[in-house]
Amino acid sequence: MKSLVKITKLFLGVVVALLVVGMTTTSFASSHYKYRVTRTAFDKVSVGSNNGNGGTSLKQLEKDFGSPKLKSSRTVDNVRATMLVYSGVDNDKNAAAIVELINNKVIYKELTGYQYSL
Repeated sequence: MKSLVKITKLFLGVVVALLVVGMTTTSFASSHYKYRVTRTAFDKVSVGSNNGNGGTSLKQLEKDFGSPKLKSSRTVDNVRATMLVYSGVDNDKNAAAIVELINNKVIYKELTGYQYSL
């Protein structure tokens, strides 16, 4: 359990740093990257248990959202975790969807920079 907390903290720190640098130096938008994530679709992503059971699979994410803008993997205490960042939620270049996977299943998800409208 402590290793999962370490991994999550490590990834969140990396994500924040990359997002700050990415948004201040260059836009997430590029001519080769296509925005495919919608808020509605992201809300349907299931978060599983600490070992990934019950979480949406990497295969399903790639099918629904395509290739992520950023993919990073780390191993801490023999646990391999992967972080994916999809930019352009609802075609907003400043919004990103972040998912963390263990055993190729989602264990964490977050939206950042997304402007909710009522």
